[in-house]
This record gives sequence, structure tokens and C-alpha cells, in this order.
Amino acid sequence: MRHTAFHTTRSVRTVTLTFVLIGFLLFCLFPLRLAHANSVKSDPRASALTVSTAQNVDAILAIGHSVTILGTVSNTVAVFMGNVTVGPHAQIGLILDIGGVVHLAPGATVSEGIFVIDNHRQTLSALTFGGLMSLAVYGFRIVLAAFLFIWLLASGYFIARRHTPSNHLAFERPLRIFFAGLTMTVIPLLLCAVTVHILSLWPITAIIVLVYLLSALVGMAVRAVAIGRMIAKTLAETDRKAPLYGALAVLLLTNVPLIGLLILLLFIVDSVGLSLFLLRMKARSMRHEK
Repeated sequence: MRHTAFHTTRSVRTVTLTFVLIGFLLFCLFPLRLAHANSVKSDPRASALTVSTAQNVDAILAIGHSVTILGTVSNTVAVFMGNVTVGPHAQIGLILDIGGVVHLAPGATVSEGIFVIDNHRQTLSALTFGGLMSLAVYGFRIVLAAFLFIWLLASGYFIARRHTPSNHLAFERPLRIFFAGLTMTVIPLLLCAVTVHILSLWPITAIIVLVYLLSALVGMAVRAVAIGRMIAKTLAETDRKAPLYGALAVLLLTNVPLIGLLILLLFIVDSVGLSLFLLRMKARSMRHEK
């Protein structure tokens, strides 16, 4: 519980900091000019911040002001729309300057690095676009995770109540199921590639892709219930909690850093193959009934 709370707090702080930076970049895209901006006294860069030789500061953030460092700054010096002047015996962790110039005297020490970004419209637009895309991807992953969890939980309870033999099928012939799903995955991909050149095929392609996604969702639900039952059996609990355990297991596996997206794609392919095998089993049972 403590780990979850810490992770949530860190995510909130990251999103808040990203919004602040994007807001500042948008502000820089539309700079405001005051009526008395031509006066030298009204120029904010004329009033510089100076860290003397005997001073030791943890971090500095300056917006619209120049900074002179003669002493020690333990962590970061971040300056927006201003210059940074570093003395000969100054010690700094990291320098970030947007829209200014960094003057580094001989003998100065910058342990972690110097990053200088100009204030041209194209650069700021690229940074803003990159930040917005990062937020969009982050938000899409949150929405996708919430949708998968709700779907797997709801459909899992429905599947668990019916007591179908799909639980045994989910772990039988895993390679055949996976390669069947891989084969079925090639068909929508080929149709999408052909549709790029022949636009008249887009209705057929849309229907096939929709059927593919629906079969993937059904297979995911069956696979999640099977995983949940295995976890419940290991914990010596009833099958009522199997859908919850399965949904949580899938959610955790598909959100593993760096490889979570790959696991999700493999899970989709496997789920399509499982749906195909379930359909074949249903067809055989109907034949035997006749």
C-alpha cells in the first residue's frame, strides 16, 4: 500500500511539473511586450541574481533574470529568458538555460552537464509538441488500462459463472494457439496495407479489424479468468475472486516498464488464437448435438 501511494504521488508530481513546463513554453510562444519595454531600467535582465564566493545554494530558478554564479550551487541552475555567468571557482551540478547564453569561466566546475535551448518559435513549438505527445501517450495508457480492467473484470465474472471448459483449453497447446493468433493477425495487417493503395476496400477492412478486436477481447477475458483461477488455486481461495485476480495480473503484466507494450501485443495475438480455438470447439459441440 505504501509503495502504491508513493508511486501515485510521484506520478502526480511528474504530471504537474510537465504541465508547468508546457504552460511556460506556450507563454514563450506568445511573448508579451509592455509599453515601457524600451527602457533599460525596465529590462528584467538588468537585475541579475548573484551567488557570491562564500555562498552555497541548493538550486536556482530564474525567469527573465540573468544569474551570476561565483560560489556553489549543489543541484540545478534553471534560467528562462536570461543569461548564466559562471565564475572561475564556481561549482554547479547542472545548468539549464532556455533563451539565453551561458558564459563559463576557466576553472569553473559543472559536474552533471550544461543544456542550452534557444527561444526560437520552431524550437519551442517542437518542445511543446513533444510534451503534449508525451501527455497524450500517458493519458492513452491510463484510459486503455482502465478499459481493460473493467472489461476483464465484468466479462470474467460472466465467464466464471457459466463454468465453461475454456479454463482447460486456455493452457492446452499454447504454441498452436499462439501461432493461430499470429496467422489471424497477418490478415488485418495485409488488408490495411492494401487499403492504403485501394481506398474502396476500407469497409471490408474496417469490418475485419472490428471482428479481430472483438475476438481479442473475448480471448483476453477467457485467458484472464484462467490466470485468475490458477492464482486463486495457489492461494487456496474460491473461484469468485478469480476474475479480479486475473484482471489485476493482466493489468500488471501489460504495464511493466519498457516491455509492457510488447507483452500487450503478444497477449492480443494469443487471445485471438484462443478465440479461434473456442469457436472451433463450439462448432464441434454443435455437430455432436445434431
